[in-house]
Amino acid sequence: GESTNLGSTEGTTSSFHDIATEAHEKYCSGLTWNVQSIHKTFPFQLLDDVSAKWSHIRINHDKIHHETCFNSNFIIRDEYVHDVNPVNKCCDNLRYNKALNEIITRASSMAADLTFHGCKYLNFTQLSGRIQAHETFKNKLKLEELNCQRKIARLGKCLSLHERLVSLMASNNVPRLKELLTVALKGHRSLNYIVEKVKDAIDGIYRARPSQEDKDLAVVVLKIGGPRLLDICYKANLLPSSSTAYRLARTMKPFRSPITWSVTD
Repeated sequence: GESTNLGSTEGTTSSFHDIATEAHEKYCSGLTWNVQSIHKTFPFQLLDDVSAKWSHIRINHDKIHHETCFNSNFIIRDEYVHDVNPVNKCCDNLRYNKALNEIITRASSMAADLTFHGCKYLNFTQLSGRIQAHETFKNKLKLEELNCQRKIARLGKCLSLHERLVSLMASNNVPRLKELLTVALKGHRSLNYIVEKVKDAIDGIYRARPSQEDKDLAVVVLKIGGPRLLDICYKANLLPSSSTAYRLARTMKPFRSPITWSVTD
């Protein structure tokens, strides 16, 4: 029973000694990253590089440590820098690391040329900016693609209407086609409107207004051939009706026929 009590007393004394020893141990504070948050401004992908200039750098929370300090659980060794926050000598030497200072300078300026430096040297903030720039450019390309698709669709519809118009004109005798097209073009009508009017003209639903030449010719036909000949021309959609010709004849100035001219002259 006594040996048991002694053993327990020795174990308790040993645990108290370990706690006291740990309480007296000092830990390396590492180098402070003074450029905003280290998680946003330090290029962590560099630590994946197995080259010599990066293999000895370690990041713990917001501090930068040397690999030796990191492996020793950040405990202060014999060689350390005496300061308010003690730092191991190996960690303090990182202040003079040229590559690390270049990263600090680049992170401080935040003005690195994103087109020149590869993604390997960009931090979180810069990579986020590049992704945002790519997203903006991608959305711009999508908008241009939609606009091109709309233009192609309009051109395809326009070509289809042209083919229909040519087919109607080739397979049918469209009455007063010239007058129909002249009126439509002067009114800035669409191609679809012209195609529909051509179909109506073929079906006899739409009659284009006669030109001044047609009106004069209708009066001549009325004077020479009479109303029957003019009615035949009217049913063939060649000339205005006889009623129109009579009305025009009353308002027109008298003229001599070509036969009279030839005899007299």
